[in-house]
Amino acid sequence: VKSLVAPRPVSSLDGHNHVHMLPFLFPLAASLAFEESIPEIRISRESLFFSTQASESMNLHFMVNVAKFLVLRWCAFRAAPIARDMQLGSPDALVGILYSGMMSPGAVRAAIHRAKMDGTKRVEVVFHIGRSLQSEASRWNHLPSARAFFLSPARDSEFHALQEIKETVRNEA
Repeated sequence: VKSLVAPRPVSSLDGHNHVHMLPFLFPLAASLAFEESIPEIRISRESLFFSTQASESMNLHFMVNVAKFLVLRWCAFRAAPIARDMQLGSPDALVGILYSGMMSPGAVRAAIHRAKMDGTKRVEVVFHIGRSLQSEASRWNHLPSARAFFLSPARDSEFHALQEIKETVRNEA
């Protein structure tokens, strides 16, 4: 990876689907970051918050996100001291777990407001904006839930929400 991005340095390490947060993998990921002089590792910790969207989102997808949120909070509790001992930085909070697949400008504002109330200085916001084309659907036949996720029109909605937030920030600057 370093040779692919050279001359830019690798600035952060994380794992797809937060897999690096698993307690048996995080020490390995942190050691790799330390050994390769990568100064930061993602610690997937999000403050509990609800946006006005929550009442519309109380469905199975949202409940799965709540389960991910709880597991990742427990993993973050275990990971933070390891990262600290290896002098690795990380964002203070991550936004996008509870509303993964349902991110909206309102959800982002509610999450950032909650993070500020918790004293958070640096927040990483995660959107899932890339969507597979219908012609690529067969790639996901072996995993029906993945197929639904990768083909979801919600990814387009998250892209438009990100564009709206970008425009809002530009206008406020």
